[in-house]
Amino acid sequence: MFRLRPSSDLARLAALAILLALSACAGARGRPAPLPPPLRLAPALLPAPLAADQRLSFRHAGGEDVLDARLEADAQRLQLALHRFGQVLLVLRWDGQALEQSRAPQAPLTLSPERVLDDVQLVYWPAEAIRAAMPTGWTLEEGRDGRRLRHGRSTLVEIVHLDDKRVRLRRPGYELIIETRELP
Repeated sequence: MFRLRPSSDLARLAALAILLALSACAGARGRPAPLPPPLRLAPALLPAPLAADQRLSFRHAGGEDVLDARLEADAQRLQLALHRFGQVLLVLRWDGQALEQSRAPQAPLTLSPERVLDDVQLVYWPAEAIRAAMPTGWTLEEGRDGRRLRHGRSTLVEIVHLDDKRVRLRRPGYELIIETRELP
């Protein structure tokens, strides 16, 4: 379904965006903040299938970057393709048991498909399913405007629904705006 094609300029831009957006978070006073626990939620827990084209806009200390994504999920599987200018950089497939990936040669080896899957699940899976997967010390708060994943008193991930089509995900060190267009 998705084809990977190399491009050196694309590789540098995409690698920078992905690495900065998905890098480990730095906590207060230089101590690393705890990473949220892996969720690994079953696709069957989604209340309805998802099919969307998305524009991912990253803001970080180095500036801003934009990637596009195609997200498809139903009760059997999730598939996510990250691309720029039609060049697919990374494809993730999750069936509830195994996480598979296909990478373009220019995609950085340090890119964590597990982290990408966790962010997708934090945004789209039901709060009850996320809470059930959280170990002691972690909480998910949900309100009208969005969600906050907390460890103790610290908010480590904040998800805010800006409007019907845009969601903002914040982690220490970066902000991601997901602008969604549903597929017909």
